[in-house]
Amino acid sequence: MIDTQSCCFLFHLTPPPDFGGNPLLLVSDVERKVHIATLEEVSEVKRPIVTHSFSLLVDWFRIRGLPLPEQVVDLEVAKKLLDGRPKSDFGIERPWDMHSMFQRFVHTRYDSKRVRASLATHLAKPPISDFANLRWMAAIATGMGTLWREILAELEAKGELGRFLNVEVPAYNVMLASQYRGIRLDAHRRDTLMELLEENYVSAHHQLAIGKGMDVERALADLQYLSGYLIHPIQYADEFADVPQLINSRKDFDPICAVLNDVANARRNRSILLRSIGNDAEFCYPVFDTMGTVTGRILAVDPQLQHLAKKYRSIIRARDGQKLVYVDYSQFEPNIMSSISKDPELLALCNKGDLYERMAVELCGDPKYRKTVKLMFLAYSYGKQIATLSDFLISILGTRERSEAMINEHFVPLFAGIEKWKLGVGEELAKAGRIGTLDGNYRYRVGKGDLEPKERRWSISQVVQGTGSLILKNLINTLAVTLPDVAVLLPMHDALLVEVPENRAAEVTTALLECCRKVFSGVCPLVTPFVCEKPFAE
Repeated sequence: MIDTQSCCFLFHLTPPPDFGGNPLLLVSDVERKVHIATLEEVSEVKRPIVTHSFSLLVDWFRIRGLPLPEQVVDLEVAKKLLDGRPKSDFGIERPWDMHSMFQRFVHTRYDSKRVRASLATHLAKPPISDFANLRWMAAIATGMGTLWREILAELEAKGELGRFLNVEVPAYNVMLASQYRGIRLDAHRRDTLMELLEENYVSAHHQLAIGKGMDVERALADLQYLSGYLIHPIQYADEFADVPQLINSRKDFDPICAVLNDVANARRNRSILLRSIGNDAEFCYPVFDTMGTVTGRILAVDPQLQHLAKKYRSIIRARDGQKLVYVDYSQFEPNIMSSISKDPELLALCNKGDLYERMAVELCGDPKYRKTVKLMFLAYSYGKQIATLSDFLISILGTRERSEAMINEHFVPLFAGIEKWKLGVGEELAKAGRIGTLDGNYRYRVGKGDLEPKERRWSISQVVQGTGSLILKNLINTLAVTLPDVAVLLPMHDALLVEVPENRAAEVTTALLECCRKVFSGVCPLVTPFVCEKPFAE
C-alpha cells in the first residue's frame, strides 16, 4: 500500500538517450521545494515517486547501470482509470495528456504555444532538454502535489482508489521492470523474416489490386466497399464493428478476406519487426501502457510485439540459462462470463471441457470449425447481437437461411440465460451511467436516454474483457511477490510469456500454472479454469 502522504513529485522532459541532451528532472517534495535532480538521486529515492510517462526514463536508468526507484506512481494511468472512456471519445487532446493535466499550473505570462509544444511533443518526439527558463517547469513540479491530492479524492469518490493503489500501481511497476530488462531477439532470424514478409505483401497486394481491380486501401477501411467484393455481402448495419473484424471472421472461407488478411498481416508484422531494431542488436526494450485500453489491457506500444503473428514470434529468444514459458488460459471469456453471470447452462458447459469444440460439432458438424465458432462466440461475448451471428456460419453451411436456422435452433436456447444477463448489464449501464468489473475500472456513457446498440456491445465488453484484464494484472502482481524466479516478458490478452531458470524450469512452471489457476479462481470462483503451457511461436 502506498503512503500517499509521503510522496515526492517528479516532472521531467526526457529525450531518448541517442537523441542528444540529458533528462531534465525537477523534483518537488510535500513542502513544494523544487530542485534539479540527477538520475542517481532519483534512483535512490525510497518514497513513492508521483510522476508522468516514466517509461521514457527507463532507458536512461538501464544505460547508466542504475536501478529503478522502488515505487513509481503515474498520473496518466490514474487519469485514464478516472475518465473511463476510450481514446476515440476525445479529439487531439485527451484528459490524461501532459498538457491537459499541467497547463493550469503555468502562468499566462509564459508563451502558451511553446509550453504546449514542449508538453505535446514530449511523448512522440521528445525535445532536447536545456536548462533555460525553468520557471514554468518548476511551476508544474510544484503543482503536481495539488493535482495528486485532487486525483486521490476523485479516485476515492468514484470507488477506484483501491483498484488504483492495489492493482494498477504494482502492475505499472512490474512492467517498468520488464521494459528495463528487455527481450532478447534473434537478429538474423528477424532479417530473414523481413525478406519473406516483403515478398508476401507484394504478392497479396497484386492479387487484389491487379487481379481484382480493387482499391486495397479503401477495402481495408470501408466496410460497404469491401462487402461488394465478397461471396456473401454483409446484411446488417451493425453486423461488424469494423473491417478487421469482418476479415477475421471470414478469412478461412472467403478468398477476398483471405488475401486481405495476408496484406494486413504482412504490413503489421513488417512494421513491428522494423520497430524492434534499435541500438542494441540483441535486445529490444518494449514500452508498455498498462491502461492501454478502456478495459484495462496492458499494451506493448513500441514495438507492438503482442500483435506479432505466431510465425514471426520465433525472433524472441530466451537469455542464456533461461527458458521461455508461455502459459495460456483456455476459453478465457466464456469462463469469465459464466462465473459473473452465474448462468447454470454456461457454467455447466465451461466446466465440462472444450466449449468451442463441442459447439463446432453441434453447429457445424465437425470439430475442425472450432476456430470459426470461437470467433463467433467471442463476438457474441463482446456484445454482438444473436441476430447477426449467422454470418459467421454462412461459408460453412452454404446459405444464410441454414445459418440462421442453426443459430435459432441450437445457439439461442443454449444461451437464453446469458441473453437475460446481457440485458441486465445494459439496464445497469442505463441506470448508473457507468459499468465496470468486480473491482472498479468503470466505463462511462457520454449520452443519456435509451442505450444505443454500440453501448450495449461495449457494456458487455467492459465487464468481460475488463475482468480478463484484472485477472492478468492480478497474476502479474502475484508472480512478482510469490515467484520472483518468473520474469514477465510479454502479457497477452489471455496468456503470459515469461522467462524461468532453465535448470528449474519444470518445478517453476508447475508453480506458475498453479498460480494462474488460483488467481483466476480468486476473481471468478464458480468455474474451474484450464490453463496450460503452449508453444509461443510456430
